[in-house]
Amino acid sequence: MLGAQVNNSSGWPAMLPKVWPAMEYLHANTVEIPVYWEQFEPRQGQFDYSAVDALLTQARAHRLRLVLLWFGAWKNGSQHYMPEWMKLAPERYTHVVDKTAVRWIRRRPSPPPRSRRKSRPSPLYGHLKAADPQRTVLMVQVENEPGTWGALRDYSPEAQKLFDGPVQPRSSSHERATGAPSPSWQAAFGPRPR
Repeated sequence: MLGAQVNNSSGWPAMLPKVWPAMEYLHANTVEIPVYWEQFEPRQGQFDYSAVDALLTQARAHRLRLVLLWFGAWKNGSQHYMPEWMKLAPERYTHVVDKTAVRWIRRRPSPPPRSRRKSRPSPLYGHLKAADPQRTVLMVQVENEPGTWGALRDYSPEAQKLFDGPVQPRSSSHERATGAPSPSWQAAFGPRPR
């Protein structure tokens, strides 16, 4: 694989005519290119495959392979590419709260409910399975630099309760090694500079 990566906002179909000559100039055989959740699911449960299909068709025409970079819930610690229907519903899709109680437009990191973890694969994967028998897509990077910026962590009451509570067993081998309950996050990992 001799790959190159496009700019964060160069995965839109209107930008693609500039991408392919750049890849040819670089003699690349693979291009890493974003797929944006806000474009892929503009309304909850309604999927738009047109940008992905354009990537597949045009990459094949230029004899290139793809690595898709999923800009979903995270993109460099912010939610620029999260769908508007999530951004506009903070009561349902909770946002990070900083130390001064200011709410940031960043989705709070939380595991999906168990029922969603066991559900079928993402519609993107299902579409790729059907639309890409040639295996133009070599891999998908599932998230990009998760976390937060502007706030060290989430200070909402719910997050603070978890932070003060024991480290989850899958995050710590303390309980397995000692038989004692896991310490709090701060006790286990120490204070962080503020």
